[in-house]
Amino acid sequence: MALLMFVCVGQVAAQSIVSIVSPTNGAHFTKVAGMELNILLQAQVTNPGPGANTVYFYADGALVAVSGPNASATWSNVGFGTYILTAGRVAGQPTANPITIRVETNGVALVSEQTVWKYLDGGINPGPDWYQPEADLSVWPVGLPQFGFGEGDEQTVVNFLNQTDGSIYPAYYFRTVFVASNVVAYSNLAVRLLRDDGAIVYLNGEELFRDNMPAGAVDHLIYASVGAVDENTFTDHWINPARLLEGTNHLAVEIHNQGPHSEDISFDLRLLANRLSAPPRITVSRTTTDLILAWPRSYRGYQLQATTQLGTNGWETVTNIGIFFGEYRSTNSITGSARFFRLALE
Repeated sequence: MALLMFVCVGQVAAQSIVSIVSPTNGAHFTKVAGMELNILLQAQVTNPGPGANTVYFYADGALVAVSGPNASATWSNVGFGTYILTAGRVAGQPTANPITIRVETNGVALVSEQTVWKYLDGGINPGPDWYQPEADLSVWPVGLPQFGFGEGDEQTVVNFLNQTDGSIYPAYYFRTVFVASNVVAYSNLAVRLLRDDGAIVYLNGEELFRDNMPAGAVDHLIYASVGAVDENTFTDHWINPARLLEGTNHLAVEIHNQGPHSEDISFDLRLLANRLSAPPRITVSRTTTDLILAWPRSYRGYQLQATTQLGTNGWETVTNIGIFFGEYRSTNSITGSARFFRLALE
């Protein structure tokens, strides 16, 4: 008796795979305060299958851009912070391996994650002048951020528990010094503060701002106004750079818990100084028929002007301006009359 075997051979559809190719994992971007930042997102689609090659891009789970058929798109008006980017062919279903990028101010970090702080915990009263530059901190211990307890992400765990009654101490105090040079060149300061639950920040003995704290006098027995809802997020506070001193500066922060039974606090801080940004440059390229002038879209408030003769007041605004992949462009025929171009603030 013969044994017959039948094998059915069919075509199995290959799975579509999406990969983000730009920006790359760990990329850092800088943003000038008050100016828009746009980031070009590009994906590679393997085995795209039939239909449009549309890609949906997400930052921290929120949809930020949808591509055209070339799998690229522009993410507009990106804010400061760290983002996890993903992408996918189907809306609401990102499949690409996540990448992490960071957007920082276009300047220098005067206080960073490597800055050493002195701190006071254990419910001790620091005295009324603890934030003044001349205060004696000789017995304060030192540590690196993040400071706190109760969340497992601390580099330095503070003494938080009152052994007498089992309550949580209300207040914790932090001091550091940093050196700033050529401070007249700074256009602004950004204090990036992570606090749980309330904070008061001082620079060179003067209060800069308070966050989630009551008004008026505050001591080591005062709790924060309410529980912080954004306790694990850096929030930006813009400071006039005139508050900086040339040379040594003293920064002080007090952190207050929500209440005697709140089981965590957190503190971290960055101080970023923006330098006056250089004006944008025009790049010039030529095709067979056209002369193309371009400059970054992040420079808002500038207009392209042209004149046929230097040394006159005959500058006129160029109106044929388009936006392409994060830059402004003006396309001009090479057969037109000779002109000089410049960028000027509106």
